Amino acid sequence: MPQRKLFIAVVLALNLVASQAQPEQRSVVLPQTEARTLIGARLFGLPSKITGTWEPKQNDTADMETNFNQVTALSRKNSPGQQVDSPASLFRQYLGLIAGKRKLIYVNAFCMDKKEMQPRYRRYLFQGIEGGGSCEWQAWYDVSAKKIRGSAR
Repeated sequence: MPQRKLFIAVVLALNLVASQAQPEQRSVVLPQTEARTLIGARLFGLPSKITGTWEPKQNDTADMETNFNQVTALSRKNSPGQQVDSPASLFRQYLGLIAGKRKLIYVNAFCMDKKEMQPRYRRYLFQGIEGGGSCEWQAWYDVSAKKIRGSAR
């Protein structure tokens, strides 16, 4: 019996360490079913209507995130006094969209505390955000041009 208690204690301790070691996931690529809801829409100055969807891979989103300094510059230009100083600090939903012949990643970013991170629906349902001030931003990333465009507010 003491061995069983020791085994359970070790398993619980390992689970605790593993859960604390995992970095907090601050972004998610939403399923294409969510992206399809935006087909035909015009978003943030896209050059044409959204005509299709695609699924961004990890390297696509990583490339985009290395260009987040462009979000700060866009927000200073488009929304003086409400600029986005730390774009990666907000929770981000990514949608793979096609507009004309361009592959785009639409970024929907908003504040969430740890309690709000728990609801799973934020990880698979698009969240329309309006009027969040410094606690939200939206923009789109042109994958081939490697530029963040559109509004950063």
